[in-house]
Amino acid sequence: MPQELVVQKGYFQKWSHELRVSTPQDLPVKATAACSSNVNCTTSGSSTRMPGFGFTNPSGGGNPNGFADSLTISGLSNTIWLTSEQRVDRDRAVFAS
Repeated sequence: MPQELVVQKGYFQKWSHELRVSTPQDLPVKATAACSSNVNCTTSGSSTRMPGFGFTNPSGGGNPNGFADSLTISGLSNTIWLTSEQRVDRDRAVFAS
């Protein structure tokens, strides 16, 4: 049976700021106004390996030496998938009531 080994790592940062202003509660008209800003930064990566299995044996059962070099990522034996992602999300809002 083939095995799949996935090594993942990730890093997450979040900045959140809000400024809110309200009128005094004893006034007949009450109001609140605010603005906010959020920034989320995500960095992640993974490597997927399948040691001891390959498609070089057409009769099935795989290849105990792993994938053929033509089926793997150059320089990374039996590695079939790599990911690397950097993502930045920014949210801004203004509201009043």
